[in-house]
Amino acid sequence: MNCKNCYQEIPDGSKFCPHCGAKQNEVQPNAEQENAVKNDPVQATGAAKTTENATGY
Repeated sequence: MNCKNCYQEIPDGSKFCPHCGAKQNEVQPNAEQENAVKNDPVQATGAAKTTENATGY
């Protein structure tokens, strides 16, 4: 992940940047979670999926 202040690469889950000391956001998603959102945004957000039956009702 990158620092929100100085944009330097910092360890995932860091609360403070080791380079500039800026406080980071609560929890930033890791790459695996970001890929899940890109691949299936409905599942990642927890939104209900809808399906139609064969008759279209």
